Formats: sequence, structure tokens, C-alpha cells
Amino acid sequence: MIHSTRNSIDRCPRCSQGLLNMNALDGTCASCGLQWRIVGNTLFFGNDEKDTYPPFRNVGWWANKITKAVLARLDPLHSPWSPVSWIAKIRAERYYRRCLMDREYARRFAAHYFSGVDIRAGAKVLDHGCGRGRITAILSQLGCEVVGQDVRRHQWWGQIDAASFVVCPPGFETLSYADGSFDVLINVMVIGHMPPKALEAHFREVNRVLTKGGYYFLLEANSRGYGSHVPRKRYGRLHDLESVQRIAAETNFDVNRIGYEGFYAPIFPIHINTIRKTFNPFTPLRIEDYDSMLARLLPPEKRAVWLLLLRKS
Repeated sequence: MIHSTRNSIDRCPRCSQGLLNMNALDGTCASCGLQWRIVGNTLFFGNDEKDTYPPFRNVGWWANKITKAVLARLDPLHSPWSPVSWIAKIRAERYYRRCLMDREYARRFAAHYFSGVDIRAGAKVLDHGCGRGRITAILSQLGCEVVGQDVRRHQWWGQIDAASFVVCPPGFETLSYADGSFDVLINVMVIGHMPPKALEAHFREVNRVLTKGGYYFLLEANSRGYGSHVPRKRYGRLHDLESVQRIAAETNFDVNRIGYEGFYAPIFPIHINTIRKTFNPFTPLRIEDYDSMLARLLPPEKRAVWLLLLRKS
């Protein structure tokens, strides 16, 4: 495939102008001067890859980080010296290999999350906030032309040969793509990083870069679910489903599907989840939790995440 970093869909995230001479490996936006460069299958915006990290941290931040690091060494589920964490890491790496190479797993994943969506070979997908890139890898197995984007590069991206990636530093509200570039846009555990005003702007941008009739898929931590204090602390906020639906209606999206899934325990949710997934002898580890028996015992509004599939009007 032709990587998006080498074709005409890319736009400057600062001024929205097209980038010139994308056959080169680096350059600057002719309109605003923002620098970009291509390394392997990744397009970086900004002066340096290190720009994707905050340039300064105060004493309080460092004290908090050191305290967490010390406590993590004492936690048997997360300490690098604990046999429990070794087993968890081995199972996690096996999971990510499945994301890369297990086509039947990819088919089942897509059948659940994208039921009713034409996820076909050649479909153009943006995995926005892709993290390590597991969904990018899964959909690439199915022949989709996937672009993964995040604020920093993960070394695992280099193993996903069929996909391309974009690193865009925080602070840009404009998506760096031309109008109508994608058939599907995915946000999984992303919008909690955005305050309400930024979320509204993001929805308008998503609508702009989708084709007519394109799909917007969100999977997010449920603000009313058990254990919601954990993702709320991590992201700084959680957007409730009703508020997101209101924004969707205001930005010309129709609701295609709504659902709740996954399980967090009301107490010690991280530890209980780690134990039940890592040490289940009957199934390999999976990050997704859509067929959890424990979740089915809960009222839907108390489950771990909500799912929203929208379609551009």
C-alpha cells in the first residue's frame, strides 16, 4: 500500500495546509513553518521526537513519579522482580503477537466491534490515539489501509508493516488530514484526555475527515461503572455517554449502536482484573472484555466501558 505519510491526505495540524514534497524525508510547512520528518513508517510533526514529551517537570511531579515507582516495586502484580508480573508480561506479548498474525482473532474482533460496518479490504481507517497499535495491527490483518496516530511513537509500530503512523504533539485541535480521508475513525480510551470544549472541536474534525456515511467508533470508560475512579484519575475526567451523544447530534452524527461491556470490581479493580485475566487457564489473555460472564451479571450501566458507533449524516 501507499503509506498516508507519502500521499496527498496529509495536512499540517497547525494551519491545515497541504504538505509539499512528501517524497522527501523531512521538510517544513510552507504556510506556517511547522517542521515534519518521516522515519520508517512514521510521520513526525514538530522539531524533534522529544517534542512529544512535556519539556519541563516541576519538583512535585518528580516526587510523585518517584513515589509511584517505589510503590510499584512493592506491588507483586507490577514489580519487575515478581513472578506474577513475568507471567503477565509473557501473556501480554503473546496477545500482541495474535494482534499481528492471528487472522481468525482479527475477524472475531471486527465482527463484534464493527458489526454492521463495511470493514473490508481497502477500507481507510484512522486509529486516533492508537497507543501501542493493537487495533491498527488487527485491522491491517483484514486488509484495511490503517493510519495510527498518537502523541509519541511506540517501538512496536515498526512491526506493523502494512500500516502507517503519525506522531502529532499535544495542543493541535486540527486533525492532520484532508476532508473525507477516512471511512472509519476509531477512538478507544482517548476522549477522556479532552475537556468538553476540546471534545466538541474534536467531533467537528472527525466529521470533516470522514467520508459521507463514514463511521466514528468510540469505546470509553463508563463514568457510572464500578471501578470508574481508576480511569477517571488516569484521564482527569470521564465523559458520560449522554453528553457524548448530545455532542454527536450537534455535529451531524447519527447513532448506529450503543452498548455496555466489560467488568471492573468495585474494590481493587486493577488487581482483580489483572488476576482474572492473567491467570485464567482456559483462555489466552485479551485486553477486550466483551464476552465477560461477570459483566453479564451486572446492570449494563455498571459495566466497565460504553460503546458508541456513530455514522456521519
